[in-house]
Amino acid sequence: MQTPCLFAAGEQKLYGIFFPPVGRPNGRGIVLCNAFGKEFEICRTQISHFARHVASKGFAVFRFDYGGYGDSEGDFAEASITTMATDLDHAVLELRRRADVSKLGLLGIRFGAVVAAVAAARRTDVDNLVLWAPTMKPWDYIYEGLRQTLAMQTMIFRDIKITRDQIIENVLAGRPSMIGGYNLNCTDEGFPLGAAFVRELQELRIAELASTIGAATLALHIAKREEAAPAPLAQFVERLGARGVASRADVAVEPTLPWMHEGIFAASAPNVYAKTVEWLER
Repeated sequence: MQTPCLFAAGEQKLYGIFFPPVGRPNGRGIVLCNAFGKEFEICRTQISHFARHVASKGFAVFRFDYGGYGDSEGDFAEASITTMATDLDHAVLELRRRADVSKLGLLGIRFGAVVAAVAAARRTDVDNLVLWAPTMKPWDYIYEGLRQTLAMQTMIFRDIKITRDQIIENVLAGRPSMIGGYNLNCTDEGFPLGAAFVRELQELRIAELASTIGAATLALHIAKREEAAPAPLAQFVERLGARGVASRADVAVEPTLPWMHEGIFAASAPNVYAKTVEWLER
């Protein structure tokens, strides 16, 4: 039976859930890395369903909330790539404390795939890395998302009072963007942006991580219809392959994307799960 817990991560405690292997353990463990902001909330159900699914195959599984996220201690605005990857390191320790794991896997969805890749690039004990619909250009992903903050301004003020570049300038300077009593240094859902988070994303180049990732990697593009994997994702996998790293870019078709509310709420993504487990068990 799954076991919720609080576990130590430096000076704060993080929330996690351990899913023990069902039946005979296969000696493999996997830590699940959730997404960012609103996608974090939506994907939480998806990765929990996957955790139970893969635990039924004999895997020991651990999912957790980053510091400042969900039920973990901390301040959301203080979270950065560095702190999130460090939180992942602590989650790996907690998994190993609870299960006899001979092979370690990291799986991330959307922005969580970025966190998993960053962690895998600096660790030597990761055997498998799974990236679900990774945000291959994470800074563009955040900056583009601020368009919704502009749209929110037109709803509240009937005008754009502050641009995306001005918001970013204020975030980096540690200044609020106060308009009509609202601090607009945030996504349109109200998730605040921190200076360290923005600064690290502006400097991060996912493609460059391929030079230090030694884990066998599955990069899974998730789409509503059959289509080729995006070029940045395919090129990332090609870089891994050129270094002799076992890697694969694949496509999973799901009618409802697992990180979005699209009129209906999909609690699971069976095609994604099947392709992932098939690859992990090969």
